[in-house]
Amino acid sequence: MRVFLGAMGVVLGLSAGASAADMSMPVKAPPPAPALYSWTGLYIGGHLGGGWANNGWNDPSTTFGTFADVDADGILGGGQVGFNWQWSNIVLGLEAQFSASNIDGSASFAAPPLGTVTLSNEINWITSVTGRLGFAANNWLIYGKGGWAWADFDGAASLAIPGATTLSVTSDGDRDGWTAGAGVEWGFAPNWSALVEYQYYDFGDETFSFGGVPVGIDTDIHTVKVGLNYRLGGLFR
Repeated sequence: MRVFLGAMGVVLGLSAGASAADMSMPVKAPPPAPALYSWTGLYIGGHLGGGWANNGWNDPSTTFGTFADVDADGILGGGQVGFNWQWSNIVLGLEAQFSASNIDGSASFAAPPLGTVTLSNEINWITSVTGRLGFAANNWLIYGKGGWAWADFDGAASLAIPGATTLSVTSDGDRDGWTAGAGVEWGFAPNWSALVEYQYYDFGDETFSFGGVPVGIDTDIHTVKVGLNYRLGGLFR
């Protein structure tokens, strides 16, 4: 009996010691879940890219359509500012964008018996205000955009008459139209993202006066841009 009671005492003592040791061991908390990337907030950024355009010159007084196509291309660069609202995976946004550009080109054709006619176009800047709709997969955003656009155009027409001085007339003005595009944006840091974007602009057919002669020019522009955005924190997140 004494041997049994002694053995029980040893077992109980070892159990108590083990419990005390367990109680003194620190308990590690599970690692926190990684924070989801947030697209909500005001952002500002810049972009660089290239563009190409088609300018269809036509006589607005007839129904014969375009008499000359002037293709143009060049580079552009500028900035953007916007605001995003994110609900689950859906991102809605509003963005204003401005690009300075040197998209220009010319085309020449013979006009017997007068000589050679040269037509040229230059696009000095393009700006737009668009709504955006996107789908977010954590720090990746695929989006489409559409809205209004404005641009500044220069046009020139010259006639080279053999044996005579070349005659030249110019016209310039701002135009408005619509725009649509799509892009992919990658959030590589909590407040920073990089993007690649295609945007199309249609400025319709507008009549310009070249030396008192009305000429219609139908213009559309395609652009591809790469950019960088910074989202502001605090009040805007």
